[in-house]
Amino acid sequence: MYTIPVLIYLADHIETRPGPLETLDLSIRRVVKEWLHLPPSTWDAILYSRSKDSGLALIKLVALIPSMQAQRFHKLVQSSDEALVSFLKREHLEVVYEKLWLRAGGVKESILLIWEPIPVRETIIEGEFETSAHVIGNCPVTRDVRIKRHNSICEILSHEAKRENWTVYQEPHLRDEKNELYKPDLIFVKGNKAFVVDVTVRYKNNNSSLKEAAAEKAKKYQGLLPQIKELTNTDAVEFVGSP
Repeated sequence: MYTIPVLIYLADHIETRPGPLETLDLSIRRVVKEWLHLPPSTWDAILYSRSKDSGLALIKLVALIPSMQAQRFHKLVQSSDEALVSFLKREHLEVVYEKLWLRAGGVKESILLIWEPIPVRETIIEGEFETSAHVIGNCPVTRDVRIKRHNSICEILSHEAKRENWTVYQEPHLRDEKNELYKPDLIFVKGNKAFVVDVTVRYKNNNSSLKEAAAEKAKKYQGLLPQIKELTNTDAVEFVGSP
């Protein structure tokens, strides 16, 4: 469930050569064929074809990783920081970029200069870039897996809270003053204290993303304070985002 996103994250942030990526792709194909009880000779194109073409839309790391890295380099050279851009030019970043372009499946004759705008690979949803953040958080192909991952985390938190003698409300249906329906993942109650917990799994390329996700989730349900106090019969309520 979690293996491929982890591999994408690790391979994207280190200088992974084509050989190891091809080996990973081979292992992934082998395991998927075993899961589906397919013979080893099954045509690989069936695995990599898009869902709308009756394929499995399996990700090919040997093409995806250099594509993501090329996109990152392109964003770097578009920076407004003149010192950074000057440094990248001195380091001849276009040579590395060209190698990544070709490894991602691009044709040398059609390669665009890194200093110019370039097209990026798109996913099934038009306009969404195939980044680690998209695959882990928004891709429709991985939607069912994301829901299972989210529910699994909620079940772990609920189980541990019950072990510590907390009363647990799971996805209570609450309406605010505008009659809009909200369903916080969990509410933990003990004595006169209640914790409203909403789980989210995020991935972003900055140091503040988890803090921002926690604050976003905590803020989401603060308008339900009177309803939560009534539901839990408590006076002290704390809202917690759990990224």
